[in-house]
Amino acid sequence: MTNPKIAIIGAGLAGLSAAKILNDASIEVTLFESKDTVGGRVQSKKRDGFIFDKGFQVFNPAYPTARKLLDYEQLALRSFDAGVSVLLNDSDFVLANPLRSPDLIPKLLTTRTLLKDMLRFGKYAASQLQDNDVDSEESAYQALSKAGISETFIWQVLNPFLQGVFLNNSLSSSKSFLDFVLRYFLLGKPTLPANGMGQIPLTLANSLTLTDIRLQTPVEKISERVLQTPNGSETFDKIIIATDSLFLQKHFNIDTPDFHFVTTWYHTTDGVRKSLAEGRGLLRVDSDSSRGPVINTVPLSHVASTYAPQGKHLISSSTLSTDCSEEMERTVRNHLSRLYAIDTTNWECVEVIHVPHALNKSSTASIPLKLSHHIYLSGDWTYNTSIEGAMASGVRAATSLLSDIGKAI
Repeated sequence: MTNPKIAIIGAGLAGLSAAKILNDASIEVTLFESKDTVGGRVQSKKRDGFIFDKGFQVFNPAYPTARKLLDYEQLALRSFDAGVSVLLNDSDFVLANPLRSPDLIPKLLTTRTLLKDMLRFGKYAASQLQDNDVDSEESAYQALSKAGISETFIWQVLNPFLQGVFLNNSLSSSKSFLDFVLRYFLLGKPTLPANGMGQIPLTLANSLTLTDIRLQTPVEKISERVLQTPNGSETFDKIIIATDSLFLQKHFNIDTPDFHFVTTWYHTTDGVRKSLAEGRGLLRVDSDSSRGPVINTVPLSHVASTYAPQGKHLISSSTLSTDCSEEMERTVRNHLSRLYAIDTTNWECVEVIHVPHALNKSSTASIPLKLSHHIYLSGDWTYNTSIEGAMASGVRAATSLLSDIGKAI
């Protein structure tokens, strides 16, 4: 096919990644986006010297597709401290790889009752370093339990960390997703781009030399090869749908999984850095959910100082609730006081972001990758609910399209 006319619907990471692959193959693309900016769920906004990501998100530079498509130098990545700090009863426990964080070994050795579980968990995690792509019907809980890890360690150490990843507190997510998370937990250290998570899609968009990105142009109707927008109808040879799964429900009446939601609270305070979380950019969780609604919290400005104006700290905290009221904010702040062992009375809440469609609840492996000879599907919900999953799904759709039109990659 000579000079095919290609459309991509959705300028999130999946759509941008697909466009990148097609552009690299000298294929021009028209990309339709309903919002006024690219990025989908990966966005940031700036105000008064602060950077607020659309919910708490991190980027793992070990993701293979991201390494191929992104310019890490432009992102100016800033690393979290390795590990997860758990408020366990009234003491601290750090879940970490001792080979990566040797300074934490003395603290790990003080919790000898958990050492056997740590070794078993470490063995299980290390076994996932090789991606074998084997689907499993097991849940995350079943996999961890089968590995011989105690119920106490599973529910008081691992679940408090993983509920912030899975956005549920039942460990009902799949073993495959658990294994993916653990693999990259070992391979790479989570980071933040200096200018916010939204810099990731912006960097990708800026690399597209053969793509016409049409913002604020929603696709109102799709009929085989014809797209209807507020500007009229256009016919394309091939179309990649790179939206969230709600688009499929609306336009094709295809059942897709419901979503988990999350609310992220941003607080600010001043003071000496060491006085907050010992000056470390370390994720903090609570082993006891009855103490408050916060599932994880971290001083983002300890990770990347660019997230807050000079002299200020920015703390991100997430809850699995739709309640964004002032009363809930006080409850969150009280829980943070316990988590950080610091007076939070004067902390100021500077932003609250509720993400209703944060994560698909279950696998969508049964959905086909092509709806027809002309229409391809991508998006993290078709592959793996992560940044890597979104980007890899875009690459997969574009690669399939190129093969179908006889274009060498």
